[in-house]
Amino acid sequence: MAQPRLALAYSRATGGPIAPGTWVACRLVVQEPGGFNTVMLSDGSSGFLPTNMPVFAIGDIVWVQFVCRTSRRTLLAPIWNAERQT
Repeated sequence: MAQPRLALAYSRATGGPIAPGTWVACRLVVQEPGGFNTVMLSDGSSGFLPTNMPVFAIGDIVWVQFVCRTSRRTLLAPIWNAERQT
């Protein structure tokens, strides 16, 4: 099976690429096996947040870390026990 191609993600606010590890806001859209399908608020792109935490609900807006974007969707990482750095 071919590896997915990575694509750059761009911030509407800065017009520049989003670096891995950047905090981004997303809305949880649908729960699926292993996590949630999301929509990134910065650019409206589809993403996946792997988590089994029961504290989230569909429609919640959460801060997560950008990992990478494939041609299909963005991979996000949950952030626990951390304060957002502004």
